[in-house]
Amino acid sequence: MLDDAEICIIAFGSVALSAKQAVLNLRARGVKAGLFKPITLFPSPSKKLKQIGEKFQKMLVCELNLGQYSGEIAKTILRDDFERLLKANGRPLSPSEIEAKIGECYGV
Repeated sequence: MLDDAEICIIAFGSVALSAKQAVLNLRARGVKAGLFKPITLFPSPSKKLKQIGEKFQKMLVCELNLGQYSGEIAKTILRDDFERLLKANGRPLSPSEIEAKIGECYGV
């Protein structure tokens, strides 16, 4: 759902399931959100990440760690002005946490 999206959520692994539900919930409210779920982290899908970095001003990277992948994304797209939702306490990120972060950062 990135074709018409205004906000791009990047999430991988189990977080991508919560992010997908968050995107569906946001779209039901009229927010044009989309999800990029990389299949592999290393090697990084640098070509696709560069395209996303050029297309989207509003991006949220969701990770169950301390931001290691968002650092890789920043190096690939040559910018770090995107939002991050990080959690490293052994508990999953919920769709509502992702939606709340989108609301907090982008006022939707």
